[in-house]
Amino acid sequence: MPFTRVVTKSENMIPPSMGHRYCTTAIENNAIIFRTVSYIVMKLIMLCFGLCLSFAAMGQADENIKEYQKLMSSKINKPYLPFQMSTLDGRVLNNSNIKGKVTFLNFWMIGCPPCRAEDGELKKVYNRFSKDTSFQFVGVTFDERKILPDFLTGHGINYPIACVSAKVASNMMYSMDYPSTIIIDKQGNVACLVMGKIEDVTDHTYKDMMNHNFSVRTDTVMNTIDRLLHGR
Repeated sequence: MPFTRVVTKSENMIPPSMGHRYCTTAIENNAIIFRTVSYIVMKLIMLCFGLCLSFAAMGQADENIKEYQKLMSSKINKPYLPFQMSTLDGRVLNNSNIKGKVTFLNFWMIGCPPCRAEDGELKKVYNRFSKDTSFQFVGVTFDERKILPDFLTGHGINYPIACVSAKVASNMMYSMDYPSTIIIDKQGNVACLVMGKIEDVTDHTYKDMMNHNFSVRTDTVMNTIDRLLHGR
């Protein structure tokens, strides 16, 4: 009779220690896969969120440009709004006595970092044209008059400063964007409106506005003033 070997159930089982090792390895592998998938999904979500923010910012920038262009077209070559103010040295300025001169109004405040950042450019403009009797430069602020002398001395600001209320300042500059600059021609009309630092718009922005037929006559503030003064 041929020998027949019967395999018992216990002989066909994986040893307990080995089964535990296999089970642990499977769990670890699943955990790694889960973490990897979660990481990829999170990265995709962050990427989508970033893209949404970028598109929103681009849309807002387009809206800002449109609003700026609309404001430009409504103010350029139009009489500057009625105003009256006095500089720290007592000189009175209003719509009547600025006629016959090119008037440069820069709106700023002490607590505005971009305002302080453009100070060097403002000094260049003032120093270049200050000897021309047909030009006047005034920095307009709503800071308290009593704190201005020390600040102006400490920053070497030598151009005339006028102090007005915050409401008057916002009306005069057509907005609440600091810094802003308005150049008024000899006839008392707005010749140039800059919302932002002068150094930011003396090149590309001016050229862009010229391409859109805005009444900005050159690609730099200095050349704009020079043309207004001398018609070159």
